[in-house]
Amino acid sequence: NDEHNNGWVLVFQDITARKQEFNIVMEAKATLEESEIKYRQLFESSSDGIFLQDATGIFIDCNENGARLFGLSKTELIGRSPADLSPERQSDGRLSIEVAGEKFAAVLNGIPQRFELNTLRADGVLFDAVVILNRIEMRGSYYVHVVARDITERKLAEKKLRQQKHFSDDIIESLPGIFYMLNSKMQFVRANRQFIKVSGYSKDELDNKTALDFFEGNDRNLIVQKIQKVFETGDAWAEADFIIRSGQKIPYYFTGHRTNIDNQHYLIGLGIDITERKVAEQALRESEERW
Repeated sequence: NDEHNNGWVLVFQDITARKQEFNIVMEAKATLEESEIKYRQLFESSSDGIFLQDATGIFIDCNENGARLFGLSKTELIGRSPADLSPERQSDGRLSIEVAGEKFAAVLNGIPQRFELNTLRADGVLFDAVVILNRIEMRGSYYVHVVARDITERKLAEKKLRQQKHFSDDIIESLPGIFYMLNSKMQFVRANRQFIKVSGYSKDELDNKTALDFFEGNDRNLIVQKIQKVFETGDAWAEADFIIRSGQKIPYYFTGHRTNIDNQHYLIGLGIDITERKVAEQALRESEERW
C-alpha cells in the first residue's frame, strides 16, 4: 500500500566554496572597518588641520585641530567653503576665490597641490597657512583631502631675518674700505661693492679666486701667515700691497677676525687704502735724510 511507504530523501550539497566566499567577505569587511578606525584615529590625532571637501568645494568633515585652526567648532566649519575662511584678496593682490578655484580645479584633475595661503580666523585675525590638496576616491565619487598648517610664526621669523640681512648689507656697503669674507680655504664667500670696484674683478670672477691671488712675493707669504693666525687665534692684521686687475699695487692695511656660522669658521675683515700715509712717510724719511 503506497500510503504506508513513507521515507526520507536526503540531498547533499557541497557548500565549502560558499563558506570560503563568505569568510573572505567577512574578512574584507573586518579589514575595511579596521582601516576606517585607524584612519579616523590618525585623522583626529594629527597636529595639522585635516579637512575633507566634496567635489563642489564644501567642507564635509574635519578634525578638531582643523576647526580650531579657524577658531570654530566642527559643526560650525562643516558646510562652509574656503571662500568663507579667506580675506577678499591674497598678499599678492589676487582674489582669494580665484586662487582657491584654480588650486581646487587642478587637484580635481588629479594634480596634487601645495601652496601658501592667507586665511582668516572667525575673529577676523589673518594668518598664513601652508595647504596640501590631494584627490581621493570614495564610493565612486571624488573628494579632496586637505592638510593645513599655521606657518605665521615661521613667516614672521623669515621676515625678521630678511630685515636683519638688509640691515647688515647696508652696514657692509657703507664701510669706508673693502670688505671680504673668506672660508678656511681662503676662498671668497662675500665681498662688498667697494672690493669689486677697487679690484676690477666681477663677483663671478671672485668666485674663482682666493685671497692669495691679490698678493705676490713676501707679501703673499705674510698674508698666508696672518690668515692662518686668524683661524687659530681669532684676530690678526697686516700691511701689504694689494694687486688689482690692472697690475697696479696699492698699499693696504688689512684686518681679519674669525667668526662662526653654522659651525663653520670664516674670516671677515676690512682693507683700508693707506697710499696717502705711505706717501707721507716716504716724504718724511726723505726730508730727514736731507737734514
